[in-house]
Amino acid sequence: MSSEFFTQAHALSVPVLRYFQKPFPDKTFYVFDGKPLCAYHYHEANKSLCASPDCGQPIEGPCAVSHSGARFHPEHLLCEYSGYPGCKEKLVEYWEIDGRMLCEKHAQIEDDGEDLMTKANKRMTRFIDLTAYGNDSDSDEGEDLR
Repeated sequence: MSSEFFTQAHALSVPVLRYFQKPFPDKTFYVFDGKPLCAYHYHEANKSLCASPDCGQPIEGPCAVSHSGARFHPEHLLCEYSGYPGCKEKLVEYWEIDGRMLCEKHAQIEDDGEDLMTKANKRMTRFIDLTAYGNDSDSDEGEDLR
């Protein structure tokens, strides 16, 4: 379903926040599955909230999609190395080890001296523009995941 952005002027009655039953504070809302929603709850329903534990905010515009389908603001898809100091490298090509996404440097540290190819899967981030594709969570636009 393509997203639709409306203002109160487009509605026959005053729409209210679906979850809180309050009027929309700025008189703007999104429609998802025929129901008016605020931006946060629309993106929650559309699976377009940033998956970064430090963010969780709506993604409108450029979006990085991981191998698992998780969506991130491109600047929030970072190496998940847990050692000290943490890594802040943005991931385009990365290694998946035990469900974590790691840059090449930290994937080599995590492989415990084994051949990296036996323990890890090399992955590629898919970049899409949610504005250009109507923020449809089922969009297949962009590059295939590796």
